[in-house]
Amino acid sequence: MSKAVILTHHNMNKILLTTLCLGLLSCSGKHSNQPSISDICKAQLMKFIEEGTKTNTMSQQGTAYKDLRQQVANTTAAYELVRVSCAANLLNDSRQEFDSAIKGWGLAIKLIDYWEKYTGAIENTDAPLNSDRYILFSTSAEYKEMMKYADDRLVTTTDIGGTYLQHVKGIPILTSIAGEHFIAGRAKILQTLQQPQ
Repeated sequence: MSKAVILTHHNMNKILLTTLCLGLLSCSGKHSNQPSISDICKAQLMKFIEEGTKTNTMSQQGTAYKDLRQQVANTTAAYELVRVSCAANLLNDSRQEFDSAIKGWGLAIKLIDYWEKYTGAIENTDAPLNSDRYILFSTSAEYKEMMKYADDRLVTTTDIGGTYLQHVKGIPILTSIAGEHFIAGRAKILQTLQQPQ
């Protein structure tokens, strides 16, 4: 084999090695600037905890229904990001509590929707106030769902053609129960995050 051919092979090996090293350095640099999955998960968890705490505080202090509706939407969205960003086993101890909190806040928003339709019907003298569109009667699936969630703690009235939920008294009960679940879940997940990785 000629010296020229040996030199060519040597140069080719150097070029390949240099190219490989540059490629590895490039990939390493690219990934080092991106957060790991655990970092993403932790960031989403902290965002959810922040939004959930705000929702709980707003519902306890009392706030405009439209503001509470928006905040519940923010919290629900943050929780959805947690569910897709974090490993399922990370939420083992807190998932049920958080699921119950999100459900309770969602049910409260449903009751708010009924309340706003009802008050709108009161202003419209032609609207039938005993309509299923405005009142959650005991025969409706949503009534049963809310009563089950609240363990029959919701206040009912029998009038205008049946037994139904009292909107104004039911909303704070639902948000209060949701808040209890959120606080329990928050304590569990914060304890998990504080453990050595």
